[in-house]
Amino acid sequence: MTILTITGFLAAAPAFAAQQATTPIPAAGLGIRLLDFPAEQASDPRAREYIVQTAEPGTTITRRLQITNTTGNTQRVQIAATAASIRHGRFTANGTTQNELARWIVPSTSTVTLPNGDHATITTITTIPTTATAGERYAAIWAQMRSTNASSPGRIAVVNRVGIRAYINVATSNSPPDFTISKLSATRANDGKPTLTAVVQNTGSTAVDLTGQATLTDGPGETSAGPFMTNAAISLAPGQSSRVRIPTASAITRGPWTATITLRSGNLTRSKTARVTFPAETTRDQDANSPVLIALIPGVLLVAVAVAVAGGVVVILRRRYTKRHP
Repeated sequence: MTILTITGFLAAAPAFAAQQATTPIPAAGLGIRLLDFPAEQASDPRAREYIVQTAEPGTTITRRLQITNTTGNTQRVQIAATAASIRHGRFTANGTTQNELARWIVPSTSTVTLPNGDHATITTITTIPTTATAGERYAAIWAQMRSTNASSPGRIAVVNRVGIRAYINVATSNSPPDFTISKLSATRANDGKPTLTAVVQNTGSTAVDLTGQATLTDGPGETSAGPFMTNAAISLAPGQSSRVRIPTASAITRGPWTATITLRSGNLTRSKTARVTFPAETTRDQDANSPVLIALIPGVLLVAVAVAVAGGVVVILRRRYTKRHP
């Protein structure tokens, strides 16, 4: 049987400590959200979206998740944890592979049956063994449903899957995250759009998920432009670095400009300012493998489509909600 996975993501409002989240329900689809988090993490926006914690060996971590069905039909939803990793600026979870953290996470149930418009609350318990070694580990907790079109050649199975990221750092002390921004420059994307490019390195002991903005000031005739907001995140594990590119607008002149890029992960913010001039329009950025923080209109859906053959499905976790179609 061929497996076709279609996953979409919608930016949502955060939950609050020890209270039910007020995240909007998607118009149609399967949704999952984090309902609570420790009060001491109330200042960390990442903890409102993901399971993020530093804990000693032998610790038990409990979280409540809400699963919502707005597909139009009653659905049998499977819940499971699988392995995840951070590579090339992306938090990527494999739908079948296990790792240490995935095995430590135990949902209170493996399946729930939800009528249309209904929701269920489940609990996940993560037990860190007393023999666990130091280091950060990544996993995803999935809510998944599937349907098979028996009339299609080869019997196509459509999998609708949503997930919550888990970042668990095994350590005896809570080391703060940190990152640096360097080498801010003006470039052009392959489509010719003026682009600000910076090198970012994770210098802390835990992962960072970077979003932010860029501005241009002191341009020709004392003009300014921006901010150019980002709604895509770049994920970096400890020690990783990446070029981050933020496209501006096609109408931006070459300059010179004073460019400022500000990135944040949780409650940590870093900025970099440089005097830049965009190259001639014939110059293109040839590094197509560099992650891009794309400046988009707020409220636009983030859509990721992953197609996999039987035997495994890999998708990228961006947000907490999914729709059946992008």
